[in-house]
Amino acid sequence: MHARRGVPEAVTRATVSALGGVMSTHRQIFGRAGVGLIPLWSPPLRFRGTDFEIGRHAFTRAQLGIGDGVSGHVLMMHIPPTGRLDAQASEESVAQATRLFERCYPEEPVAAFVCHSWLLDPDLADYLSADSNIIRFQRRFDLLPQLPMKDPSEGDREMMRLGLHLSVPDDGPLTEDDLDRVPQETSLQRAFVSHLRAGEHWQLRTGVLRKPS
Repeated sequence: MHARRGVPEAVTRATVSALGGVMSTHRQIFGRAGVGLIPLWSPPLRFRGTDFEIGRHAFTRAQLGIGDGVSGHVLMMHIPPTGRLDAQASEESVAQATRLFERCYPEEPVAAFVCHSWLLDPDLADYLSADSNIIRFQRRFDLLPQLPMKDPSEGDREMMRLGLHLSVPDDGPLTEDDLDRVPQETSLQRAFVSHLRAGEHWQLRTGVLRKPS
């Protein structure tokens, strides 16, 4: 499908090989094989030609629906847990994706990029410096209103798993034993523990990034 659309071979290779990189990171962190650092729906979408690895980010073709209708095409934007969130690399990834989809999928004009992640929790700004890569990443997005979560600990577990690369329980709140396992070497690690011990939770937030002009 990529070849028929004119997607560069380098993008196709990166898209397929990225799964191996995540599996390698998983083994390094947890000491066993697995793909637990990525959603289970991601590998099938990659082999169907719907997911794309372009620079620092991965992108999924999607449609934005409002009510019973469809208002436009968007790219779901993902941050693979395989390295630093360098601000310049992030911006270049979005720019490359914009050009690629305009050329290869002209019938699906991209209206915006949408990201759903713990990285967009505004509470991070209370702990991280204003020039940190995470805060710079946040500032590019317009946050959508936060909906109540059935499980208030979901964001805590997701941040510990994807942000700190540590194993987490399948469900329920994190315990003091879980927090004691978190190293206190980086500002993000310290923020994670301090926030939870203050009785707060980390949130998964959704943000919209306008397509670069």
